[in-house]
Order: sequence, then structure tokens, then C-alpha cells
Amino acid sequence: MVKMPIKAKISNSERAVTALSFYSKQAAESKSMQKIKHRKKNNKAVETIKKLINSNPSSTSNTIKMFANHKSVSDADTTKKCSVSHGKIVPSATPELAKSDPKKYVKVTGGTTTTISKNSPTTLNSTAQNSHSSECNSSKSHKKFKKNANKSNGSFSSVGSTKSKKNIQNKNSVSKLFTKMTDKNADTAGQNEYIQELFNSASVVTKTKLKKKKMKKTYDLSLSATSLHQKVELQQKNTDNFELVTLPMKKMKRQAPGKKSSFLKLLKSLDFIEDSKQRGQHVFEYLIAPHTITEFFNSYFETNLLLIKRSDNVYFKGMFSTKVFDKILRTDYVEYTKNLDVTSYSDGVRQTHNPAGRVFPSVMWDYYSNGCSLRMLNPQTFHKPVWQLLATLQGYMGSFCGANMYLTPPATQGFAPHWDDIEAFVLQLEGKKRWRVYKPRNAAEVLPRYSSLNLSENVIGKPILDVTLEAGDLLYFPRGFIHQGEAVEDVHSLHITLSTYQKNAWIDLFEKICSPAALSQVASNSIKLREGLPLGCLEYMGKSAAALVNTNSKTKNSSSDANKLLEQRRKFKKQVVTRMVENMLTDDTIDRAMDEFARQFVRVQLPPCPSEDQISCTVLSDGERWGGNGVKGRVEIEPDTMIRLLGSLIVRVLHDGSDSSDEYRLYHSIGNSREYEGREEQFLVLDKKHLPAVHHLLHCYPSYISVEDLPLPTLEDQLTLATALWEQQLLVTEDPLNPVDDDLTTDDEHL
Repeated sequence: MVKMPIKAKISNSERAVTALSFYSKQAAESKSMQKIKHRKKNNKAVETIKKLINSNPSSTSNTIKMFANHKSVSDADTTKKCSVSHGKIVPSATPELAKSDPKKYVKVTGGTTTTISKNSPTTLNSTAQNSHSSECNSSKSHKKFKKNANKSNGSFSSVGSTKSKKNIQNKNSVSKLFTKMTDKNADTAGQNEYIQELFNSASVVTKTKLKKKKMKKTYDLSLSATSLHQKVELQQKNTDNFELVTLPMKKMKRQAPGKKSSFLKLLKSLDFIEDSKQRGQHVFEYLIAPHTITEFFNSYFETNLLLIKRSDNVYFKGMFSTKVFDKILRTDYVEYTKNLDVTSYSDGVRQTHNPAGRVFPSVMWDYYSNGCSLRMLNPQTFHKPVWQLLATLQGYMGSFCGANMYLTPPATQGFAPHWDDIEAFVLQLEGKKRWRVYKPRNAAEVLPRYSSLNLSENVIGKPILDVTLEAGDLLYFPRGFIHQGEAVEDVHSLHITLSTYQKNAWIDLFEKICSPAALSQVASNSIKLREGLPLGCLEYMGKSAAALVNTNSKTKNSSSDANKLLEQRRKFKKQVVTRMVENMLTDDTIDRAMDEFARQFVRVQLPPCPSEDQISCTVLSDGERWGGNGVKGRVEIEPDTMIRLLGSLIVRVLHDGSDSSDEYRLYHSIGNSREYEGREEQFLVLDKKHLPAVHHLLHCYPSYISVEDLPLPTLEDQLTLATALWEQQLLVTEDPLNPVDDDLTTDDEHL
């Protein structure tokens, strides 16, 4: 038993305060102490305090006042310096600032910044890293916790030690007994009020409750996502005043030793990355870990297989499951052929057993029980984690990313050997599946533009890889690699194949460069292309003329006519190359082709999957709404409103095609369907004068810029363009817009 040190000559009231301070401090410091020990010590402290106060109530008030004044840290000491909060230097509040704004009092300690509202003393358990420590001055004897009295409103607040991470969820029996004691001793209410305040200030067990504010979270990539219990946003109001706002987040449980991160935590971490390309890179790094992106593209992409065995069956947990699949069938309208295929493969024959109409779970599961495989063609349409994964990944790959889900009964196979026209990433989610992969048979099958038909076992040769994938494993193979998979004897198999780089080759670009529309455009600007062909070129060009030249070269009896024919052919090819390079391969032509290429990507890509914070700063959440008695919450874009695009690859600007028009079209994917080309192409019509501003937004992404900084001639033009883009959900504001009407209440916002 730990004995409480008490000096030889002290008053009963001093003993009461010392006992309270000692036991509260013991409770805060003991990380390994069990709750029952806390209760015993607190009960003992209460009994001691009750006896001492009852024995000499007259001197209690002055002693407690003296103790509080002695123990509390002054404003000047607490807020003299700066603190380092999650790697960002944050100016602390000065005493003058605290007095000038009594409704808020900023307290900084241990790398955590807290805004304490008036009459709402709060306590936060700090989880900041040891490297991000505070420089606030304090005496060594009070290193574990600090108390600060706000003289302007009488509130009393405390901030827990960074070392004390244990959080007791409610006030213990000490607080309850103090309350009862206060009721019995009404004549000493003032004394007990001081005791109650002192108890609250010394306690580290009060649960934090902050007023909700719509603010943007920030993410420090140097910190682990699992340790980010709160984010601090610094906003500069003017050169002399800063507002620090604590943004509470759900506390993530610490993982048990050896347990890997889940896929859902990866998706959650994306909320704190502003740049869409960096988000996609973050996801891709997770998929191919422990390999690096540089290693993958240098050694495997489009050339070699990549097998990653992880021995971690929860690595992709949360992406998709058979339970989710069954729920989708019961809650969504899933159609055969459009959304789902029922297949089988036996004795070298692949069959499809799709009935017509909607998929009913009992019927589908009967197919499965009879050995049929199930393929969902677009799981991203029905399950948000897959949608978020693909929408994020395509921002990095710059190409449409799709997915198919495959559920195979034990000891069965659903598809014949074949090759695909996509880069395939097989992610094993449940069970096991044996995969056999074969190299392309000839040069024509290397990186093919189209998928193959079903192939026979006797024409594909021997596999270069024969492996069984388990949950958490990944297998990558380039387009053109023949493959087949079958579930093993004892367990079913569920996997998702992620696909990308379909029709994303050089030849697909050249088709844009040499398209009829592109040729017509170039011909209108080039006299050389409109000149006639050389007279008599049909006599020396073509397969027959080439055969004649080859025959003469082999017999070594070439005549002067043959030499003349050879020279004519050489000059003709030179003119073709010259006209092609000078007119078709110009910067303007290639850029136009790339714009069309990008337009096609915007046309087919999945719509962006914004985070909750992004939604709160877009037209999806901001603006007019029904407020009970009418429409309220009207907002307006102001000149100083900070804006940026929702994504960098979700828009593309092209001329409308007519020579006399100054209109341009801003194509975007905001309204795209989660089904492949499920909706019409989406675009916004712009004037030519708006182009510099749109290009400026693209150039500045992901940084925010003010509306008044858009390169447009007038403020009206700036506001008009910004409002038009915001109303199409193409813009994100740095903070939610403030409603113009003052009578929009908090309750109205949730109606």
C-alpha cells in the first residue's frame, strides 16, 4: 500500500486538499492500475476529505483558495510560448487575446491544441507523438497535469498529461459523494463549490464534448493514420490573431501485436490527402506492397508476372465479401447478363447459364450449389468501398479502372483458358484458388488489343506459373498472358480482378491523330496536303511494283527501268513522311488528339467518390435547404472565397468543333454512372474568355485560390464562372459557405 505523505503540522483542510490532489494524481499516472484500485483510492480520499471538512469547516474556504492559487498555472506561464501541434508550429494565445475573447480560451500542451468554450470546461486525452512536444512552461512538480483558471468568466479547465492516455469514461464516486455532501451542507456551499471545481480541474477522467464545427481536416502524412485521434486546423484571421479549432475524430483502437491494417483503414486515410493523384498512388502502393511503384513499373508492368504472398487473410478485409454479395442481391436490382453471369467449365467446354431478368438470391444460390461460378461484372455499382478504390486508383493510373467479382464453388472452374486485353490484378478475398498462367504464344499475342476466345488446353502449352492464392494474396499478369483458375477441393474462392489500361496504347493515340475528323482539320490548314499526287505513282507504288523491285534485286540483272522504278518509290515515300511529319505530327495536332483521348477517359471513368469533408464544402451539402417553414440557408460565392477543383483528371476542355464559334465545352465525370457508360456525356458550355481561368484552376490544383485571383477581366466574370462550376459540383471551397440568412438554426440544418 502506498502511504500519502502528510507534513507534521498542517491544518485539517490542507490535509483534505493534499489527499485529493495526491489520489487524483495517482489515478492519472498509473497506466497499469486496474479500475477497482482507482475506486478504492478515490473512496478513501473522499472519506478523508469528509472527515477533515466536518471537523473544521470554518477554515476550509481560505485554505482551498490558497491551494488553488498556489497550484494553478498563470496565463502568462501557460501561453507564453508556441507549441508544436502534429508537426505544425502554432502560435499560442496571449493573455490579452484571452481577455479580449472570453468565449474562447486556447490552451496548448503536449502537442494537442484545445479550444475551450465558455462555461464548458473540457479535458482531452492527448495522443500526440513524443517528438511533437509542447514548449509551454510549467513547474516540474506539476508535469503530469495543468490547471488554468479563466478569470474573465470563472470557468476552470484542465489538460491531461501526454503520458496519461488512460481514459475513464465517466466521473467516479468521488464526484458523486462531493455532490451529496454539498446538498447536506448548504451553509458551506461556497466552500464545497471550490472543492468541486478543484476536483474537476485535477481530474483527467472527464469525457470531452466539443461543439461541432464544420471545418476541414488536415492530414500529416508523417503520422500513422491509426494514431490520428484529432486534427488541428490553423486559420489566420489577420496578422495579429489566430483561431485554433480542435476537430475531434473517432478514436481508432490500437491494433494487437502482429495484426495488419485493414483495407477500410486505408480508405479512411484517403480523406486527409487533398491531391487525387497522391490518393491514387497511396492506394496503389498498398496493393503492391512490399514492392515499390518504381520497382513495379521497371520490372513487371506489361512484361512479367508479379506474385505477392502475404500470409495475411485480413489484408483486403472490407473490400468485398460473400455476405456483402448476398445482401446486394436482396436489396438491389441486379440483372443477369448486365450485372451477373452464371458460368461453368467442364470437359473443355465453357457454358453460360444466364436466365432473363432480375437475379433472385434463392435461384442464384441454387446455381452455385450445383457447381456454377458467379461473376459480378460491376461490383462498384453496388458497393461503395469498391467504387472508392477504383475511382481513387484511376486518378493515378490515368486510365479507366474496372472490376469483376468471381465466386467459385469448391473443386470447380467457371472459365476456359483465355487472355484479356487489360492489365489484371487478382486480389484473393476469401478461400483459395489455383492459378495457372501461360506466356503469350507469339509476338502477335503480346499486349493484344482485344481479348481472346475460349482456348483449348492442348494449344496453350505448359504454365510458367502454377500457384494457389489465399486470402490477402495478389497476382498481377499483363494483357496477353493466358490464364485459368479453379477453386481447390475443400473451400470456395472469392476474388476480385482489378483491370486497367484497356485501349490505352500508342496505337489508340495514333487512331486519334489520324482520325477522319483530325485529318479534315489538318487539311483545312495545309496546302501541301491538298496538292495532287505525283503523276504515274500508281505504276511504281503498290504490291506489284514492290514485287518487281524485289525480283530484280535478287537476279542481279536489274535494268535501267528497274533502277528508275526504285528511285521513284524512294522519292514518293520521302514525300509521304515529310507531309505527315510537317502537317500531322505538329504540336497542335498531337495536343488535339490527346484532348480527344482525355475526353474519352472522362467519358468512361467512374464518378469521383468525395470524402465527407469534401461533400460538406460542395453543392451536395452547402446551400439552400428546407428549414421547416420555408427554404433557408442561401449561400453566395464571394470574391475572397477560396476554391479549387474537385479533381485534376475529372475535367477536360475542348472546342466545340465549329470554326466560327467561340464556345468551348468543359467535359466532366461528376454525373457519370457507376455502370460503364451508363449515362450520357456530361459537359458545361464556356465562353472563350473563361479558358484562362479554367487553366489556372487546373494549374493550381490541389491548392486553393481566391475567386478574385481568377485571371478574368471583371469581378462579375470571376463570380459567374466560380458559381457555375460550384453548382455543377466541380469546385470545392476551403470551408463551408456561410448562409446569407441569419435565421438558419442548427436544428434546421439537420431537417
